[in-house]
Amino acid sequence: MPIAYDPTLVMLSILVAITGALTGLTVTAGYSTGGRRASLGLLKGAIIIGGSIWSMHFIAMLAVKLPVPINYDFIETMTSLYIAMIGTGLGLWIVARRKLGLLNIPAAGVLMGGAIAGMHYMGMNAMRGCGIAYSMPGVYASIAVAIIASAVALWFALRKRGASETLVGGLLLGLTIPSMHYIGMGATRFGFVSVDPDSVAPMLSQQHLALIIASATFVICGIFLFLFSALAMGGSPANRRA
Repeated sequence: MPIAYDPTLVMLSILVAITGALTGLTVTAGYSTGGRRASLGLLKGAIIIGGSIWSMHFIAMLAVKLPVPINYDFIETMTSLYIAMIGTGLGLWIVARRKLGLLNIPAAGVLMGGAIAGMHYMGMNAMRGCGIAYSMPGVYASIAVAIIASAVALWFALRKRGASETLVGGLLLGLTIPSMHYIGMGATRFGFVSVDPDSVAPMLSQQHLALIIASATFVICGIFLFLFSALAMGGSPANRRA
């Protein structure tokens, strides 16, 4: 089955990934010690990074133009969101606890990267209206990219760093995660299936749905950055890392 991509939605998905990565790395800065504030910081990072990765994935899926009407199973789609958030949260927690020594980053990267890959392929499985098959070398390559990107992001997330390092880390993660998605899409083959067209007709156009998801992501990231800036201006560095 021939496919094409909406270039506007492709660029929007990458922008969402970069925005979420930069926001997540910003709000997790300095939370490598214990305490309730540290746990809250890790939770915020999991929600922002995991949620933005999922948003990027779903917008990128909406960018795909197929010659058949497509819909998505709600339960499987939402499950893919939870997989991304939980995997990101566990990866951040492992790195913050520093219980595995030199294996901290690799182990957390495998966990988070595996969760991102699981999110991607769970989201793919949620598609209704077409058949899907995979080229396994491409699948393995996409999983490897997700693990490497996660390890690099976790290395950046909980170390002392300045604005320039946070920017580099956010851009790196924000560009690598979409790369994982599109490598996975390159390994995907879509086929025709016999379905009732009315059963897969979307309630909203792909463009409108993508704009809603992107807008929600930008608003949430903006709120977190505003609150982080307000707290940073109102307290000392020692208190912020308590």
